[in-house]
Parts: sequence; C-alpha cells; structure tokens
Amino acid sequence: MRLLLKILYSVLFSGVSLWCFGAVWYLTPDISWLRISAVSVFTVLIVCMLALVFIRPRVGILSGICLVTFIITWYSFIPASNDGNWQASCSRLPEVTFEGSRATVKNLRDFKYRTVTDFQVNYITRSYDLDKLRSLDFAVVRWNGNRAVAHTMLSFGFDDGRYLVVSAETRLRKGQRQSGIKGLYKQYNIIYILGTEEDLFRLRTNFRRELLYLYPTTSTPAEARLVLTDLFRKCNRLLKKPKFYNTITYNCTSSLIPSLNKIRTKEKFDIRVYLNGYSDEMAFENGWLRHQPGEDFIDYQARHLTNLYVERVKKSRNYSQIIRIPFTLDYSKGAAEHMLRE
Repeated sequence: MRLLLKILYSVLFSGVSLWCFGAVWYLTPDISWLRISAVSVFTVLIVCMLALVFIRPRVGILSGICLVTFIITWYSFIPASNDGNWQASCSRLPEVTFEGSRATVKNLRDFKYRTVTDFQVNYITRSYDLDKLRSLDFAVVRWNGNRAVAHTMLSFGFDDGRYLVVSAETRLRKGQRQSGIKGLYKQYNIIYILGTEEDLFRLRTNFRRELLYLYPTTSTPAEARLVLTDLFRKCNRLLKKPKFYNTITYNCTSSLIPSLNKIRTKEKFDIRVYLNGYSDEMAFENGWLRHQPGEDFIDYQARHLTNLYVERVKKSRNYSQIIRIPFTLDYSKGAAEHMLRE
C-alpha cells in the first residue's frame, strides 16, 4: 500500500510538474541561455524530489509540494497589463457608455479588407438603442478541418437592420502569434472585440476562407439585452483591470458562458464546453438554437454554413441579409435566389 501511494503521488506530482515546466519556460524572460538554465535547474530538482519519495518519503513529498507551491504562487501574482505595442486588429479596447436605453460604443471595429493582411484600420463610434434589440445569433468558425476546436462569436440584431458582433479573442502584440500551449501561461490578454459583421464575419468567410456557421437562437429580445449589457460591462472592466486569456478556462467560448448563464439554465457538465468545435451541437441539443421540429442537426448545420451564400454577395451592404437566408425556416429556393439577386 505504501508503494502504491508513492507511485500515485509520483504520477500526480509529475503531471503538475509538467505544467510547472511550461510556466518556468514561458514566464522566464525570453533570453535563450536564461530560459534553458531555468528549466534545467527545475528539471534536476524534480528528478531529485521524485527519487527522494522512494528513499526519504517525507522529505521528498514536502520538498516537492513546496517547489510546486512556489511556482504556482509566482504564476498567480503576475498581473495583466493594457500597456503594449498591440497589433492593429486589437489595438483599441472598446468602451461603452449608457444613457437610458441607449448604449454608445467607442472603438467599434469596422475594418475594410482588400486581403487578409491589407486592410484599412477603421474604429468608429456607434450608438444602439437597447429597447430595439430583437435577436441573438450564435456563430461558430472552423478552419484546417479541425473538428474539435473552433472560434465562437455572438451577433446581436437591432430593428434598424444593424448587427453588433462580440468576439472574445487574444490581444496580440506586434510579432506575436497565437499558440494553444502559450495560451495556458499568461502570454496573451483577452479582449472583447465589438465590431460589425462586415468586418468580423466577412474577414473569415471571404478572405480567410474559413467555415462560418451562423445560427438563430431562441433567446428573446429581453434575454439578448441582458447578455449584451453584461458583455458591455465586461468590456468596461477590462479598461481598468485587464485579464489574461487562457486556452481552456478563459477562451473565446468559456469567457462568454458566464454572460449566457444569466439567461440559460445551467446545464450539467459537458466536455463540449471545452471542445468548442462541438458547441453548436451542444447548443442544438439543449434547445438554444432555433430549428424546425424534428430537424436533424447534421442537416441543420449544413443549411447554416454561411459560406454557401456569401460567395455570391455582390454588394457589402447586403452581407448581413444574405447570410441569414436559412433563418427563414420556410424559405424557398426562389426566395433565396431573389435575395441573392438583390
């Protein structure tokens, strides 16, 4: 029994140490010799402590716990900062002011693209009447054939035909590239980008050639307002208290869930929350996506592939209307063709 306990401790300690190894590597200043020296010393200490577990158990266990506690404490006290040489796509944090039912968004993103890398930086100020909010739509973006991982966004529609997109993303500095592993170690801030569909959706469908699925939800206007207001407040909080992005615990999907939980009954644990490429399937099964009675998810998903429609869009002013052709549950081919011609 003692041997089994020692083996169990060693396995658990090794798992935690693996995460700590990444923390030592990524949180040490980016100087090759310094990083290599730091992880080398850390590795030697871990090996010695694992050996001590079988020779002098108390010493090995206590020293291991102390080392891991030190690394985790060091990690926990590293603060996020809004200071940085940020990439143009995330250079400005949105700010929202309220006056009655009217919300004014400063630094709303509305970039104009010629190619993925050639675009006009365009941040604008726009006001929205929350009393005229009528819909909440859910977007899932996939790329490279990766089924388990996706990017998710929310789009809020108003009576005047305008749509406001909320996209939680990594705030990257110039020269930085996003990495799932680095995202576990406080390498990026999180930013809630508020933007137009012609920017955030069209960039992905028409220029990056990613697959974007857009689904209508069953949320009422009152529920949509509750979610959007909460997200607006999160944006304002980030101006004063920035937060780190985390690949698992605070990503493009998990960071939106607390706001959505204000209108949805909290479901039992589902791994698809973290494998967000399946988040649309989960939302469909939970009844949040509006669909025809008895409709199969595979058919429903195929019908809501936005790329099928945007390839034929000739004028950008029709973009939001065109991508919602499948939202009319009884739409006909003739009606769809008419919308495309317009």
